[in-house]
Amino acid sequence: MALSSFTKRKRQRHSVFSGTLKSLNPGLGKVLAFGTDGKEALVTAYRNNFERTTNLLCDLHLKANVKSKLQEFGISSKVKETIVADIFRRQRGTVFEAGLADASSRDMFVKQLSQLEEPWSPLHQNGWNFFKWFHNHKSAAFVNCY
Repeated sequence: MALSSFTKRKRQRHSVFSGTLKSLNPGLGKVLAFGTDGKEALVTAYRNNFERTTNLLCDLHLKANVKSKLQEFGISSKVKETIVADIFRRQRGTVFEAGLADASSRDMFVKQLSQLEEPWSPLHQNGWNFFKWFHNHKSAAFVNCY
């Protein structure tokens, strides 16, 4: 698939900007991670200039991506709220209950994620499909944080 000229221009602008940052402050070459909204042009441009870095999405963008995919699967209302809370935490009164995103290590994240397949699958006809999508496409975004 060919990139549109608009996408190429955006990537080029981001590349010039990130390259300029690196040339003005060579110490930035040691940066281990950078945060973005996940837009392909931005991620690619920064990866080209900061080769050893990992791209991290912030909680807001991760949560928005998850909610959007739940909608695509036709999962809404209480089921959607339950799954989002399982991932990002829930609040009951003044008490916060940890979610998958709060796992203390990569191993703990993997273990807790595997334990969500069984409860998510019967919640909705696409519960299992969402679990598989999350496991295959989003878990790396969380695991990269450890």
